[in-house]
Amino acid sequence: MNFDDIRPYRDEEVSEVIKRLQQSKWLISGLRTVFLPRPARLFAPIIDKVLHTYLRIKLGNISNIDSFQKKIIVDTLLHPLVKKTISGLSYSGTEYLDQNTPYIFITNHRDIVLDPALLDYILIKNHLALIQIAFGDNLLFNDAIEDLIRINRGVIVKRNLPPREQYNESLRLSAYIRHINEEGSSLWVAQSAGRSKDGMDVTNPAIIKMIYMAYKRDKISFKDFLSRVNIVPVAISYQYDPCDRMKAWEIHRRRTRGEHQKRRYEDLVSITAGMKGFKGKVHYSFSEPLKPEYNNDKELAQAIDERIQKGYKLWSTNFIAYDMSHNTDLFDQSYSEFDKQRFFLRFHRLSKEVRNILLEAYSNPVVNKMLYGKKN
Repeated sequence: MNFDDIRPYRDEEVSEVIKRLQQSKWLISGLRTVFLPRPARLFAPIIDKVLHTYLRIKLGNISNIDSFQKKIIVDTLLHPLVKKTISGLSYSGTEYLDQNTPYIFITNHRDIVLDPALLDYILIKNHLALIQIAFGDNLLFNDAIEDLIRINRGVIVKRNLPPREQYNESLRLSAYIRHINEEGSSLWVAQSAGRSKDGMDVTNPAIIKMIYMAYKRDKISFKDFLSRVNIVPVAISYQYDPCDRMKAWEIHRRRTRGEHQKRRYEDLVSITAGMKGFKGKVHYSFSEPLKPEYNNDKELAQAIDERIQKGYKLWSTNFIAYDMSHNTDLFDQSYSEFDKQRFFLRFHRLSKEVRNILLEAYSNPVVNKMLYGKKN
């Protein structure tokens, strides 16, 4: 089966990709927008010329995927980003991971790029192998974006196709996931196709069903499939979501208009906001790999949900939002008046309806945690 149009780039393809990226006007203007947003347009040509030279020098010694990710993405991009926009990055459960074992990491999904990028960042810090990353083809705005995704071990997930084509593409993606798992590579997959807008982190069984397809065709039972893969649920907890207001407005439009018409570059705006915006504290909680004791995709999806809810770290913002939205002081010992005022400043100009949606999104992880506690 041919995977050339969905697989990440290989080392022998890197030199040509680097040449294209060095000449990409879109990439240079994008770097200026992210890292130097304030200078007047008058200075843009000068800044772009400097960035072009910087990009040419920085990319000049890159010869393989590993060096691109470690030198460009981690050292040049993620280190400064973590230092500037995250007040504390923590993680737990990495002791469950082995350097020589391939995993399928399934996480809740809050940020388009940072969810897998910070996962890679943590894996590198713990001397673990970098992951391949499942990205929807809706993010392929142009050739430069596709190059950046695929040189970062991105796997393209094709969506919104006619039913028969969608089935065949899902089968091909499943075959590719099986191929890299048997080859010894790890993969990141979000628990659902889109980001969680309302704070309710729920695994779509269709994700599990898709991964299982290639095994099922060979008449491998579901439990035997689970014994061949190492599925690790990971809970990602952001103290502040830089895209919270955009998500709240989207939910509001769906509730009031019945739909949200996505603008052409809306995902790109979200990516930029997610990278530049302040996230406060961030925690990644790795679960133990799931054992082969589940009978079907629905049972496994429920188990992933339980592990994610158990590992989810609640912040002051979650407790403040719960108390405000439920008109209670149940958690008032978990935050200060200063915390409350700082949080309120994020949305005090929003309409009451949109503000309530935003509060729900921050308080729902508390609700989920309470419900999980009752079940166990």
